[in-house]
Amino acid sequence: MKSGWSRSAASGPKIDLWITELERGTASRFTLNASGNITPVWSPDGKDVAFASMRGGSYDLYRKPANPAGQDELLLRSEFLKIPTDWCCDGRFIIFRQYVPGTTTDLFALPVSGDKKPIPLLHGEYNEVEGTVSPDGRWLAYVSNESRSFEVYVQPFALTSSKPSSGKWQISIGGGRDPHWSGDGRELFYIAPNRKLMAVAVKTDGEGFVRSTPQPLFEVRFFAQSTLISRYAVSRDGKRFLMAADPETSSEAPPLHVTVNWLADLKR
Repeated sequence: MKSGWSRSAASGPKIDLWITELERGTASRFTLNASGNITPVWSPDGKDVAFASMRGGSYDLYRKPANPAGQDELLLRSEFLKIPTDWCCDGRFIIFRQYVPGTTTDLFALPVSGDKKPIPLLHGEYNEVEGTVSPDGRWLAYVSNESRSFEVYVQPFALTSSKPSSGKWQISIGGGRDPHWSGDGRELFYIAPNRKLMAVAVKTDGEGFVRSTPQPLFEVRFFAQSTLISRYAVSRDGKRFLMAADPETSSEAPPLHVTVNWLADLKR
């Protein structure tokens, strides 16, 4: 099953989330409050979906079971813009970005149980967005403009690691947005400014982090830019991609040329 969103033809931010069952090709409405429901994120077990909704006047964080009879649960309400970007593999934390007017965008982890008090992950003078945790729960990939352009970085994610490492590594070269991990954690994907989907092989044996030079896989049909929503998704095996497409780039777009078995080429 895959989540998505649809805008109503009526005026105002009438946006609902839908769930499409890929095997049957059927879609059903997931949210019933059409007040700007966006950025769905699946829980690791696929039983719940976290999302942001404007029904309270600002983008607040909600959770809802994926079954049709599920009820919305408010997780975090405040006056600030909050957008979920990931749900940790152990199910304990939802990663979200928050923007406070007059400041920068920062990354937080929201515990889904207990006091549900947000934990700052990256909070400083730069914009940090699009945070996503590796499948083993040890690494946080994110995007920052600390070098005056948006680049993809990785640093340890200490909240789910008994022996957190230290350090920070730049993943992208010449700009990058929208990072995604492969299901086995051996690759990290991102979108370059030239619309190429880039792949980086990573090794996390022991306490260190090793990454390869980014390799282009194919050109996407949208531009990597600041946006509230991710423009693509990666299957668990890292072999399939679900892509959005801008109308102006997809009507006469050339066929995709995909680089395959690129990891084997790196080992030669």
